[in-house]
Amino acid sequence: MKKDKITKTINSLPVIELTPEQRLNSVKGTFKQNIHKTPRQTSEEIFKAHYANPKGGEYWRGQFERPSLDVVTFSEILAIHKATEEADTNAEGFTLRYDDEGEPFHVSLSIATQQKYDALRRKVLETLRDAAKGDASFFRGDNALLREMNDGELFQGWKYGHLPTYQTRPLTDVILNPREAFEWFASTSIYADRLPKSLSDWLFARSATKDKTTTAQGIEDSQNKKEKIFEGWKEITDEISKRIKSITTKQGARSYLKRKKVTLIKSQTGKPTISEKELINLSK
Repeated sequence: MKKDKITKTINSLPVIELTPEQRLNSVKGTFKQNIHKTPRQTSEEIFKAHYANPKGGEYWRGQFERPSLDVVTFSEILAIHKATEEADTNAEGFTLRYDDEGEPFHVSLSIATQQKYDALRRKVLETLRDAAKGDASFFRGDNALLREMNDGELFQGWKYGHLPTYQTRPLTDVILNPREAFEWFASTSIYADRLPKSLSDWLFARSATKDKTTTAQGIEDSQNKKEKIFEGWKEITDEISKRIKSITTKQGARSYLKRKKVTLIKSQTGKPTISEKELINLSK
């Protein structure tokens, strides 16, 4: 009877609806707590408990659509997911390490994952610092604090999981656009490995869907305007050579388009395409 009363009380409690941002933060918090849980959950199990997609597609879409994030939160997001994914592949439940004398010893998976998380978090911040020095466009506002930090300051600030106490402004004041930052990491080959696999897979799937939609729409728009479309390298090369007599080969056409910074879209048959309007503009 008492159990029934407790159940009835629980069922009568109001359901708390999380905002999209609260939900994203809740998932990130679950991943961080999961580092030291026994038994631990895999990435797919956590995603499935919060979203319909166990691969994390809805979660990454939410992070992608956020208008802004500070660099500290951004580094935590990438680090916790990548560290967890690496732990997911560890069937033994421990990591083998070696001491200064070369003797092997075991480190528990939870400690190894925590260490990996801390190391990745710092590595992401170092990458963001490199991006700031290179005037990457995904930052919003002043990023001088991050840009001017040396390796020692980053080490002191992140080895122990806190910011340097002597900083007059915290790194959380440095803001970026997550969509642009994710895409920058993905498109920069030396930094692409900083992204967790679930995010890389989602970005790849999104890009493929976007390309297909853009191609179909572009062809449909051109057909509606009765604009001629040149499809395949033979057609494209022949047409370019008519306009520019010095170009007579496919390689020459490719080089010309590359100089003009033109990326050809593919048709539904998988062949490269270009419209007559684009060619006219290029040959002016």
